[in-house]
Amino acid sequence: MRTEYARERSLGQIVPFIKLQPEWQALKVTGLAVDSRQVRAGDCFLAYPGHHADGRDYLRAAFAAGAACALVEAAGFEPPTDLNPLVPVAGLKTQLGVIADNFYDHPSAALGLLAVTGTNGKTSVSQLAAQALTALGQRCGVIGTLGNGLLEALEPAVNTTPDVVACNRLLAAMRNQGAAFVTMETSSHGLEQGRVNGLCIRAAVFTNISRDHLDYHGSMAAYTAAKARLARHPGLRHLILNADDERVMAMAGCASPETRLWTFSLRPEVDATLRLMAADYHQHGMRSRVAYGQQQAEIRSPLIGEFNSANLLATLALLLAVEVPLDQAADALSRCQPVPGRMQRIVAKAGGPVVVVDFAHTPAALEHALVAVRRHTPGRLWCVFGCGGDRDRGKRPLMAATVARLADELVLTADNPRSEKVGAILADMSKGIPVQVAFQSIEDRTQAIHYAIRNAAADDLILIAGKGDETYQEVAGVRHPYSDSAVAQAALQNLREVH
Repeated sequence: MRTEYARERSLGQIVPFIKLQPEWQALKVTGLAVDSRQVRAGDCFLAYPGHHADGRDYLRAAFAAGAACALVEAAGFEPPTDLNPLVPVAGLKTQLGVIADNFYDHPSAALGLLAVTGTNGKTSVSQLAAQALTALGQRCGVIGTLGNGLLEALEPAVNTTPDVVACNRLLAAMRNQGAAFVTMETSSHGLEQGRVNGLCIRAAVFTNISRDHLDYHGSMAAYTAAKARLARHPGLRHLILNADDERVMAMAGCASPETRLWTFSLRPEVDATLRLMAADYHQHGMRSRVAYGQQQAEIRSPLIGEFNSANLLATLALLLAVEVPLDQAADALSRCQPVPGRMQRIVAKAGGPVVVVDFAHTPAALEHALVAVRRHTPGRLWCVFGCGGDRDRGKRPLMAATVARLADELVLTADNPRSEKVGAILADMSKGIPVQVAFQSIEDRTQAIHYAIRNAAADDLILIAGKGDETYQEVAGVRHPYSDSAVAQAALQNLREVH
């Protein structure tokens, strides 16, 4: 699905750096497309080799759909003589950002674009920043996992970070709707594939870096190098780093001398721009005292856990970087609500177990989540979790080992098995569990959640990890409707009916 708004440019305006045939200079273009299936009449089709397919193989389909012209990666390509206008461009993929920026009239420069990257916390920080800016009277858009568009009207997202043409299209639409800022989750895939090339990014946050996506990147070094692209982004004004993460702090050496460096730390003794001086974690959230130079402020938040203290500090640094005064920023953050599927409490009947749904799907994220909810657990701590199919198999036993170390009751189950058998995934996971630790393996995720809620005591807490706010379970290429929170609510309702 492609969202578009009325726009018309000449081909010469879109690619002023290319010498065109005179008769093509004034050719009118009304849209850009990188997928032949989404081409509309009047579009310029951008054809280049991608990760899964080569767009140049679909030129005829694009012209048949009404493309006005095509820009084509020149390397290794012999243009067909019967398709015109067709313009070969050397290094087309690296030029996509400039082309889209020209077509959509430089939308990122007209907005305060705030990028958030990291293994964990991207969604929380981007959503918290958008909420806070909105509370401060600044209309804010979002690009990320929970959807794209103005905060109050998000539309479903396909990728965490869309391709650079779609990014510019979204930014232009939000600019035209009156947005002043946009927060954007920036994934390692998106950085590696150039999806933010050419964007004017005002500030970038690095939350943390730990093992993830090695099925794609191959090694931690390659994964970290992909993240570093954001620290090196041309024109970046502010770089915000987690001083408690060594891999993140290494990014300081990647930044331009013109980029202002901000750091934040949960430890008051660390020499960081922002420091957490004290925190009180209670049943309804937390109260934090933070220091910024000689100034201090208090944040009262319904969020759960120490890692959310780090997310709040990262967000506070973003607000300060865009010149929000400390007291106003702290007040705005105190008004922010938990992000759906991120440490989300499921309301239970009186006397029932506490149930928390979270997106944690890496060893580090699971550890942070379990440590966080332990503070709120007078009884036993349960964890219902799985590992994705067709993804990094190496992290499966690591995740199970983490849960075995930190939880009292383990329930292994499915989490988007894709083309793999659930039993095989659970077998991989179980290899990380010490022989003396008991656990349950229940392939059906709905049954696993019902089992945990049915058997938990009133003072227990159940962490359902891995899917967060996802609305599907992907099996054999089909996304079946599914929701952890809905299943948990139904299981809790069953408790009410039984008792």
